[in-house]
Amino acid sequence: MNSNQPVKPSVIVNGNVAGSIVNGDNNFVVNTNNGTIVRQETMPTQRRSVSPQPPAEPDGFVGRMQELKKVEAWIGENKTVIITGMDGIGKTSLIKEAANSEPARSQPDGVVFVDALDEEGHLLEFDDLVQRIFDALFESQPHQKVDLTSARTYLSNTQPLVLLNSITLSPKNLGQLQNLFSKAPILITTENTALTRGHKYSLVLGPLDQNDSLNLLASQTNGEDQETPAQIATLLENVPAALNIVADTMRTDCLSADEVLKRLQAYTSTEQNKAKAALERAFRLLSSLLTEDQHDMVDQVAAAF
Repeated sequence: MNSNQPVKPSVIVNGNVAGSIVNGDNNFVVNTNNGTIVRQETMPTQRRSVSPQPPAEPDGFVGRMQELKKVEAWIGENKTVIITGMDGIGKTSLIKEAANSEPARSQPDGVVFVDALDEEGHLLEFDDLVQRIFDALFESQPHQKVDLTSARTYLSNTQPLVLLNSITLSPKNLGQLQNLFSKAPILITTENTALTRGHKYSLVLGPLDQNDSLNLLASQTNGEDQETPAQIATLLENVPAALNIVADTMRTDCLSADEVLKRLQAYTSTEQNKAKAALERAFRLLSSLLTEDQHDMVDQVAAAF
């Protein structure tokens, strides 16, 4: 420390103290000399120097042109959009595709993407969700913990595209989230169809149409005859995730469409929901080609559906 420029301590330390003292937003490092303090200046909360970028475009995205056109228009109008549908129907792929569109890339503050699960696989609480959005756009030292009021002070002056994937929100949470941003579009994917009640800007995704299903299979196979792939698509209820699993398996394991159709027909699902039954069938095809060790891992994934 320069003796010509003394620093007035805001705390008084007596005795032989070593380590760190935190006083409010300030950190103090205390050495082993009796009562000597070196003050470490804090960094004010400020915008990050680089805006967050959109997630990678999904592989094998096919169809959904009408839905994509609607979502892109709503992004340009800074709307909050809710997209619902069962797992595997293509909600995440749709918002990732939309996040790479021109309206999304023109947002001044980039694209904030938040998944429902944290790094340990636990569902995010609403407060944690708000914190992650804040942390994507702002930085401070020490790290600033925000609540709804303090977060809005900062977030209301930003304009990113906010993507919330597989998020569970109450109607109250949805209103609170919208209040955080005065001029930013928000895309939310969820299985909670109740969230769309009375919400104008919402989509309920169903299976692909037959032509899109055939295009998806053709884009990842060798383009064999149309009749057998059409039977495969029908057997898989035109569910995008099921079609992608099967197409990838055909390409990776060099299986013909006829062989795949036979394997799919050989499995009978007890699942009453047709879309879920299609996913089960696709996982069973994949499972039939794996080693015993790989079987256990795939079965655990299939159980989630």
